[in-house]
Amino acid sequence: MGACAAAEEWDAADAIFAPSQGDDDEAGRWRFNRELPQNWMLRWDDLSFVSRPTPFRHLAFFPEHSVHWRYAREYLMAHQGPQPEVLNLFGYTGLASLVRAKAGANVTHVDASKNSIGYARENQQAAGFEHAPIRWICDDALPFVKREIRRGPAL
Repeated sequence: MGACAAAEEWDAADAIFAPSQGDDDEAGRWRFNRELPQNWMLRWDDLSFVSRPTPFRHLAFFPEHSVHWRYAREYLMAHQGPQPEVLNLFGYTGLASLVRAKAGANVTHVDASKNSIGYARENQQAAGFEHAPIRWICDDALPFVKREIRRGPAL
């Protein structure tokens, strides 16, 4: 009976991700069992952001990262001294960067995907944090870090 109930539950789901049959294990498409908006607003604590189905199995954020967002926020809010500088490599859609900026850090957000940077800026606007101290950089992480090391510390 358990297998039948599980199959019935999946058949009743609003959306199911169907992986492609090719070489890319992550690629595929969503199958929608009812009409859904292209994106929708969500909240994590006091942070509003946009979620949307992506062709890579997820919804433009990783909920399991919320423990890291909370830790960083608590750490930064307890920080004494000059404004902290945070480097967020592989920043994706910007939630970690926004949490850190709201907690008082200057953030450099790096991601190689122009789409991800665009989504991050959309999340910045959704959060009502348009003037956040975040530098959005579209670049591969390794070349970016190597270049910054060559430049040396800022004075």
